Amino acid sequence: MTPAASSPGAVPVAVEVPLLNRLAPPATVRCIAVLHDPATGAASHPWDAARVREQVALLMTDAQVKFEYFPVRFAGSDAAAAIADAFTRIAAQTGATAPDLVLVVGGPAVVADISVIHQALAPCILAAPVPVFTALGADDAETILGDTACSVFPGVHAMLEAVTALTPAGRAPVEQLRQRIQSLARFLLAQQDAESKILLQAMLLPALRRQLERQMQQARRSGAQIHATAQRVKLRLARDEAGLEQARARIAIELARLAQQQVSARLDAAGVVRMRHLRIGMLCGLLCLIAVLWWSMAPASAVFFSGCALVVGSALYVALSNRIIDSNAVASASRSGAREPSALPANRPKPVQERLFQPAAMPAENIARREPHTRTDRGASP
Repeated sequence: MTPAASSPGAVPVAVEVPLLNRLAPPATVRCIAVLHDPATGAASHPWDAARVREQVALLMTDAQVKFEYFPVRFAGSDAAAAIADAFTRIAAQTGATAPDLVLVVGGPAVVADISVIHQALAPCILAAPVPVFTALGADDAETILGDTACSVFPGVHAMLEAVTALTPAGRAPVEQLRQRIQSLARFLLAQQDAESKILLQAMLLPALRRQLERQMQQARRSGAQIHATAQRVKLRLARDEAGLEQARARIAIELARLAQQQVSARLDAAGVVRMRHLRIGMLCGLLCLIAVLWWSMAPASAVFFSGCALVVGSALYVALSNRIIDSNAVASASRSGAREPSALPANRPKPVQERLFQPAAMPAENIARREPHTRTDRGASP
């Protein structure tokens, strides 16, 4: 710092300033108040050099130091009032926001008025409740600041090194950090292992046992249901097998009955002629009816009514053929009874009239079986 010469009209400065006991440097620093003279157009902080900015950044990140800036003037008519106001605001702060240290920062471009230093800055430093570091110039230790401030430094870099020494340890060595991380990791793993074992023994294993018991009970119930279902299926199969046996017996009886009916339903020569005439007549009548329908109606109507006529003709043919067969059987039975009256067996089959064609009860495949045989044995007796 180069003190400016006093002007002839300046206020006389007292040479003898009473010295008080200066405050000792703080044990630790968490908050710092910075008084600086901002140049026109410069930043809001006095850290111009790159090395100084790195020191401040390390203090803010590693040591969690908070900086609070108070821009003042060290020369001029209003410099004394601004300095006094800044120290008044610093002293008014209490609690967590109260600073632990005050830095008065200048620089090569800052010109301080010697009268401002003697009349305003030095008394304010003596009255400050916290220690004050100054770095206004290289010759500050030879001025009154060397007797009033806690420490005087020739530059900002040296002052920040002293502040760093007061703060808690900065960045710990990498090996120490690695060991701390490993120790914490081992502790967390051991704690997690213990908690996992406790959780396994206290909650998971009982829950798994209960779940296993429920599953076993469900499996036993399912096995009982399956066994009951299998028994029901076996009983149903036995009933179905008995029903099939009964159906097979009925089929055998019906086949024997049909064989007896076929034997007794053989036509003689007159019956064969009557059946042939019936077939020819029914066929000719059906063809004539179909021709008339196709001649007098539309094709769709003709097809419909032709189908109806075919169904009705089939029913008539079956009915008439049954009549011919029954009459032929009655005639054959009467002739055989007149020929050998005492040779009739006791278990003679029922008359053919009792086995007339019943469309509602006889299956469709039995219609063809009721047709008479065309084979005739003229030389044999009926």
